Amino acid sequence: MGSTATAFVTGMMVCAAACIASEDGGTAAGGRPRAGAEWKLPAKQSDTIDELAGSADGRLICFAVVSIPPEPQPAAGGLQVKWWMLETSTGKLTDLGELLNKKVKRQGLRWLKAVPSPGGKYILLLARVARGQPKMAAYLLTLETGAVAQLARGMPLLAAWSKDRAYIGFAGMDGTIGPVRAVDPVTGKSTELKVCGLVAGADPTGGFLVCACDPDDPTKPLTREGFSKAWACIVSPDGKVLAKLVSSNEMSRPPEVSPGGKYLAFERQKWHGRWRSPELLGTRIVSADGKTQRDVKAGAPLAVTDKGELVSGVAGPLGAPAPVKFIDLAGKAVTLAPNAKAAMVCGDLLFYVPAGEPAKLKTVALKKR
Repeated sequence: MGSTATAFVTGMMVCAAACIASEDGGTAAGGRPRAGAEWKLPAKQSDTIDELAGSADGRLICFAVVSIPPEPQPAAGGLQVKWWMLETSTGKLTDLGELLNKKVKRQGLRWLKAVPSPGGKYILLLARVARGQPKMAAYLLTLETGAVAQLARGMPLLAAWSKDRAYIGFAGMDGTIGPVRAVDPVTGKSTELKVCGLVAGADPTGGFLVCACDPDDPTKPLTREGFSKAWACIVSPDGKVLAKLVSSNEMSRPPEVSPGGKYLAFERQKWHGRWRSPELLGTRIVSADGKTQRDVKAGAPLAVTDKGELVSGVAGPLGAPAPVKFIDLAGKAVTLAPNAKAAMVCGDLLFYVPAGEPAKLKTVALKKR
């Protein structure tokens, strides 16, 4: 997690895409999407659809697309990016970048990430600021009213939601990562926790956080020099280490937390020097108390169940297409999607973008849990 924080924060860029609901609407009674639904994506087949994120019921999807211009990048201005929000019940698309720029009068606002709340009422918007200080900013979009509020100033790095709180790790201008801030979306107010570090995951009830922090004292700000010695830990909001997981350099990306907060799953990596790509070692599944764990030879985790079963697949961001599989406790794997360019899990559905065909978003049911 520590070694990829920069890539996770600065490499998430996207380009123009639009979505149209399929002919049958792709939704079941109550407006929730159902297995077999499709939404066409008028993006080029060569474009990369990335950073899929959705509400727990799948009604709200945020996504990003990376498009490389045909001209040499210096002439074309580099990657062309754009973020969208899709309401799956109606197929309505909202350009989040355009919406944010209308609401926030700030020059040079650029995109990094959109993180919807589990209930689908709010979206946490992490943006890069090309001009002025700080270089990044966090905003909260309330979907019911359309209001956008800037959260506490600082440079937001990563964020995670519990049921009713958003947790954001902020860095100061010198790169020191200070206290995690818990944001109440109803009031928009943020509170500093005693935990200092790069927050990457949260228990659904807010009982624990997963942070890259100083394992000896998670209440101590994490400096640039100290980050190489940081560990990914399960910590309580009051700053107590509940379990040490792995060194921050060994966790390749933020972990997945099961719906009930009983298990975590994260992809491990091993570094072989500064100039070589890290070696991916598979996925580790750990109980929330840190007492039990097992390693699975599988791709990047997309979800883990409260029984410890795994959904694994695409290695992002910008990962190569890969099969998405459901792996039970005995290690038996069932292929859910043979070749996906991007994928995520919302409730009992897998949302994925198939490779080798016109760009579209599809759903398939997970194996029964």
